[in-house]
Amino acid sequence: MPIFIYTAVNNKGNIKNGETEARDRDAALNYLNHQELTVVSIKERNVSLQRFSDLNYSAPSAIDKLMLTKHLSIIIKAGLSLKEGLDTLLNDARKKTLIKLLSEAKSNLEKGQPLSYTFKKYPNYFSKVFIALLESGEMSGTLEKSLDYLGLQIEKDYKMKQKVRNAMIYPAILVLASIAVITILMVLVIPRLTKVFFQNNLNLPWSTRLIMNVSDFMGKNILAIITAFIATLVLYSLLRNKQSFQFFSSSVILKIPIVSDLYKKIVLARFTRTLSILLASGIGILKAIDISSEVLGYNQYRNDFKEINSEISQGLSLGASLKRRKEKFPHLVINMISVGEKTGKLDSVLGDLASFYEEEVDNELKNVISLIEPLLILIMGLVVGGIAFSIIVPIYQIVGTVG
Repeated sequence: MPIFIYTAVNNKGNIKNGETEARDRDAALNYLNHQELTVVSIKERNVSLQRFSDLNYSAPSAIDKLMLTKHLSIIIKAGLSLKEGLDTLLNDARKKTLIKLLSEAKSNLEKGQPLSYTFKKYPNYFSKVFIALLESGEMSGTLEKSLDYLGLQIEKDYKMKQKVRNAMIYPAILVLASIAVITILMVLVIPRLTKVFFQNNLNLPWSTRLIMNVSDFMGKNILAIITAFIATLVLYSLLRNKQSFQFFSSSVILKIPIVSDLYKKIVLARFTRTLSILLASGIGILKAIDISSEVLGYNQYRNDFKEINSEISQGLSLGASLKRRKEKFPHLVINMISVGEKTGKLDSVLGDLASFYEEEVDNELKNVISLIEPLLILIMGLVVGGIAFSIIVPIYQIVGTVG
């Protein structure tokens, strides 16, 4: 919504300058009149959507957001006002990003703006879930409760991502180490042995000739290979947030037998947790589903939830809409959501589902890693062993000739 800058006179004759957010100019005037302010001048200004990087500040991390919401909730519960709470956090803040954010929030609060107004200016760093929960708490007068919900959502999402990342560390190290060993063999060791083999006029087996050709190619094009590798990483970093790339990558993942089950459970865990928290905070089902789908990125599931939202708006229940897509949603999810709708405890049921799937993700990750690790070791062992065998056979021929 647009922001209106105003100059007004209160009932004591004092001049007050400030800003207010409203649908249009008439709505802004109506709001100010209800505040017993006589408007002298009012004009609209655009709020620029800023990036912390543009202001020479690092983006707030998930831990920053978690600490901010939890500490602010505790302070408000202790009986302090929101302004006093921001002052307290400012006194304790050490990171420039948080100091800037808290200072801006305090300044906007003094101008009559809600807390959510400040975070709206940074949509690249604060999600729709974050903003929606703040707005819901401000509108209902239960900001501390909404901050608790927000802290829970950030914490669960952060833990989910950390579990996936931590599970991938060992396989990633294994792959990188193997690539490094193979590269050293191909670029440094094989070329020296190739000279020896040619000097002795050996009848080389096909595997050795293949290794020598690959080594020769890598030696001549090592800079091009390194450049291509770096270019691939850069291209990925540029494309990873693009809608089309996310949709393509998710469709590929859903076709991989073992990984697809894990991916589906991660989607269900994140969606049900977010939807549960939004519904519990008093946000309507249509808006809650729309916002929850945002946490999934751009994939096939997100498109499904957009269609589900449309069907619900036409009178269909969430459970019935999910049943139409039973090839993507387990019977457990469909049945429990249907029960939750009938009993009026949908948010509670979704919370139980989220806890179940978070546990399932943890177990599935362990299973996937237990399969991936020996598979990677076997593949890398075969590759390195094949190279070693291709080198040893000609060496034995040389030793035999000398003997």
